[in-house]
Amino acid sequence: MKPLLKTTLVAIVALAIGGVGGYLYSSYSISHAYDETIHAVILSHDALNATQFTMLLNGIRDGKQDLVADRIESHLDFALIGLSREYSPSRDAYGTAAKALALARKYRTEHPRTSSLDSVKRQVQDALSIMTDQSPNP
Repeated sequence: MKPLLKTTLVAIVALAIGGVGGYLYSSYSISHAYDETIHAVILSHDALNATQFTMLLNGIRDGKQDLVADRIESHLDFALIGLSREYSPSRDAYGTAAKALALARKYRTEHPRTSSLDSVKRQVQDALSIMTDQSPNP
């Protein structure tokens, strides 16, 4: 009976070690794949930014400041729309979104602009009306 117990115990320990090892390996593999996906998204975003900035700088150098300003205003509109869709105080732990909204609100007060598209105009107004810790008291 003793050799059977010893063999069973060794099998159980080997199974446990294999299970833990398999779990750790699969966790690492999934984590690594997730990390690679995140880095691919970051790379794509940075490439898009580089392309946009290059095009805007070329426009400035070619004397098309009005077109460049209009494009940047449009980028601001869509950044505000995206910000408003994702904003919540709990997500804004460092206050960067609140500061960005306050800065954009101040800019748009000094330099009013509205989109020709009603839906964009409405969403930008909604974004600028979000109350944060950085918002002036009503």
